[in-house]
Amino acid sequence: MSNRVSSGFPNSLFDEPMYFSMEWLKARLEKLKTEEERLQLKMVFVNSCSDLLIEETNKICEEIDEVAEERNDVALKAFVLIHKSYFRMASGDLAEAQRKAEEAERLAVSAPASTVSAIVLQMCAFNYWVSGQRDKALEMAYYSRAQLTGIKDEGMGWSDFQLAVFHSDLKDYDTALKYFANVAEIAERNSSSYQLARAQSGQAGIAIAQERIDDALRLTKNALDGYVKCGHTTAVSRAQNDLGVIFFKQGNLGEAKKNLTAAMETRRAANYIPGLITSQIELAKVYLAENDFTRAQPLLEEALLWSSRTKSSQKAVTCYMMLSSLHKNNGNHLAALDHLEKGYELKTILTGDEATNRIKHLQQKHATEQADKLAKLEQQKNAELKHAYDAIEDQNKSILDSINYAQKIQSALLGSRTMLAKHIPESFVLYLPKDIVSGDFWWCAEEKDEFYFAVADCTGHGVPGAFMSLLNINLLNRALADYEGAAPSVILGEVRRHVIASLNKEGNDQSRDGMDVVLCSLNKNGLLRFACANNTLLHVRNGELSVFGPDKFPVGLGATADLEPFTSFEIQLQAGDMVYMSTDGFSDQFGGPKGKKYKQKQLRQFLLEHSSDGISQMDSLLENEFNLWKGTLEQVDDVLIMGFRFG
Repeated sequence: MSNRVSSGFPNSLFDEPMYFSMEWLKARLEKLKTEEERLQLKMVFVNSCSDLLIEETNKICEEIDEVAEERNDVALKAFVLIHKSYFRMASGDLAEAQRKAEEAERLAVSAPASTVSAIVLQMCAFNYWVSGQRDKALEMAYYSRAQLTGIKDEGMGWSDFQLAVFHSDLKDYDTALKYFANVAEIAERNSSSYQLARAQSGQAGIAIAQERIDDALRLTKNALDGYVKCGHTTAVSRAQNDLGVIFFKQGNLGEAKKNLTAAMETRRAANYIPGLITSQIELAKVYLAENDFTRAQPLLEEALLWSSRTKSSQKAVTCYMMLSSLHKNNGNHLAALDHLEKGYELKTILTGDEATNRIKHLQQKHATEQADKLAKLEQQKNAELKHAYDAIEDQNKSILDSINYAQKIQSALLGSRTMLAKHIPESFVLYLPKDIVSGDFWWCAEEKDEFYFAVADCTGHGVPGAFMSLLNINLLNRALADYEGAAPSVILGEVRRHVIASLNKEGNDQSRDGMDVVLCSLNKNGLLRFACANNTLLHVRNGELSVFGPDKFPVGLGATADLEPFTSFEIQLQAGDMVYMSTDGFSDQFGGPKGKKYKQKQLRQFLLEHSSDGISQMDSLLENEFNLWKGTLEQVDDVLIMGFRFG
C-alpha cells in the first residue's frame, strides 16, 4: 500500500473558469488525461461548493474515499472525513459531525505537510471558531498556513482567507485587509474567479464595518458578478446578504428586505445553515428598525436555535442581545433580562480576559515566528547573495583579465603612431573604444614607395567587434603582401573575397559580418589613392570641404549577390590640404541639450572650422567636443577619427 500524500491543487487543471454544476464537472473530468488530475479536480470541486451541492459533493467524497483506502493516503482520508463532518452538521447530527471532525484533525496533523492536509486543518479551525474556541482556531489556522509557506496555489489562498476572516471578526481590520489582499493576488495569478470574489466579499464586509459604504457597494457588486459567472448560488446569496446590509445602512429598507429575504430563501433551500443564521439576524435588524417586532422575533428565535445546534457561539450572543432588546421594547422585561443574562454569560466566555489574552498571545507568537522566519530567510539570502557576489566577482575578474590581455594583443596589431609620424608628420588619431577592446581599428603599412593606411569599423563592438578587427587586420596585411603596390580598391576587393570565404564556409550566405572602411595609399609626390566601403573621406582645401564616396556596400557580404568592384579615387594633394577619415561612432553619439545624435553634418562643420588649427591640438579638441556633447549619457559606440595635413 502506498502512503503517498496528494501534494496539492495544481493550477494547470484550470485552463477554463470553474463553474459550480455537476454538468460542468462531468464535462471537465472527461477532458482530463490522468486519474490523478481527475482526483485533484474532484477535491477542488468538493472544497469549493460543499455548501452548495451537499448531496452531490457527499457522493464525490465517497469516490475520493475509495482512492484514499486504496492508497492508504492519510491526508485524503482526513479530507473526506472533514467534509463528511460538515455534511453531518448540516443535517443536524452534531455528535457524529464532532466525531468525524476530531478524527480528521488527528489524521491531518499526523500526515506529511501538504496542501490537502492544510485544507483539512483550515476547516477544523473554522469549526473551532464558530464554536467560540477562538484561541484553538487561531492556533490551528497559523499551523495550517505554515504548511503552505512558499506555495502560491489555491490552498494558500484559502489559508489567508481564513486568517483574514478571523482577524476581521476580531476587528483587527488592518491585518485582515492585508490577508484579503494576499488572497486576491493569489486568485488573480491562478485565475480563480470564485476565490477572488470571496476576497472581495471579505473586503466589502470590512468596508461596511468602517462605514465606507461606496467601497462596500463596489466590492460587493464585483463579487456578485464573480459568483454569478461561476454559478455558485450559495455564494450569490452571500453577496445578496451583503447588499441587504449595505442598503440598510443607506436607509433603503425596502431594498434591504428584498435582498436579505432572497439570500435567506436561497440558503434555506441549500441547507446552508451558517449563512441562513446570518441572513435571519440581518433581516431581523431591518424589521426592528421598523418596530415590526412580530416579524423580527421568529427570525431571531430560529437563528438562536440554529446557532445553539451548530455551536455558533458568536451568532448566539447576537441573537440573545437582539431578543433582549425586542422583549424590552415589547414591555416583557423578565424575558429581556433572561436573554440579556444568557448573552452576557456566553459573551464572557468568548471575550473574557482569559480568552482575550490567549488570542493576543497567539497573535504575538505568530508575529514573532514570522519575524524570526523572515530574519532567517534574510540572513540565508544575504549569505547566498554574498557567495554569488563573490563568485561573480571572481568570474568578472577572470573575464576582465582576459579582455585586458586581449586589448594588449589588439593594440599591438593596430597602426603604429611612429610609422604614421614618419610618413605623415602632421597627423593625429582620436581612438576612444566604447569598451576595453574595440570593433573600430586604424591600420598602416609601408610598401616600397607607397604608405598605406586605413580607418575601419567592423561589425559589432567590444569582444565580438575585436575578433572581427583582428580578422580584417590580418586580411589587409595578407592582401597587401599578395598585391604589392596595388590600388586600395583592388586591396579591398581581395580582402572582401577572403572575409566572405572565412565567414560563409557553408555557402549559405547567412553571415553579413564585415567592415566599413576607407583605405588609402600616399606616395612621396602627394598622390592620394583611396577606396571607400560604406564610408567617406573628407578633403579640405582653401576652406572648401569635399566629400568622396562612399560605395554603398561593405567589405563583406552585401545586400546583393553580385560583388561590385570598389571605386578607385585619386587626389593630387597640395601643401596645406587637410584629409579626414572617421567611423560613425562620433556622429551617432546621443547628447546635447535634447539628447539627440551629433550627426555627420555637425561633425563635418566642426572639422572644417578647425582645419587650420594646429594638428597637435586636433585630437584633444575633438575629444573635448565629444565629451561635452555626450555629457552624462553612455557612449554608444567606438569612436575613431584620423586626419592629416599634407606638406
